[in-house]
Amino acid sequence: MDITEIRDRLDESHITSAAAYAAAKMSPASPVRLDLTPGDHTRYPIIIVPGGQTWTRDGTELRTDAIVVLLHGKGRAYPWHPGTHITPDYAAEKWGDDNIWTGTVISMFLNELNGQLGYAR
Repeated sequence: MDITEIRDRLDESHITSAAAYAAAKMSPASPVRLDLTPGDHTRYPIIIVPGGQTWTRDGTELRTDAIVVLLHGKGRAYPWHPGTHITPDYAAEKWGDDNIWTGTVISMFLNELNGQLGYAR
């Protein structure tokens, strides 16, 4: 099944409302917890931990704006920089155990969240 077929089977209105909820709740002081249920009979528990963490590696200061934790499957946490477009294959690699279905769900959510935060989707 390709990405277009997967998107056609998902409830985009729920993804939009979940992203709007996350955008409204995001603050530098506290994590956001939500359950993404896009109509595929799966619940994707997500925690977005606010950023501000900095560290130095090889003399370069690095910063992560947020950490997205997916508590589905094996559970994965990976940095997310708001405003960065996320492709389904990238999301599948980082959060979805290389499952393109999960990658499509997470990329749709994070890209919609970008839009809700005022960035390009």
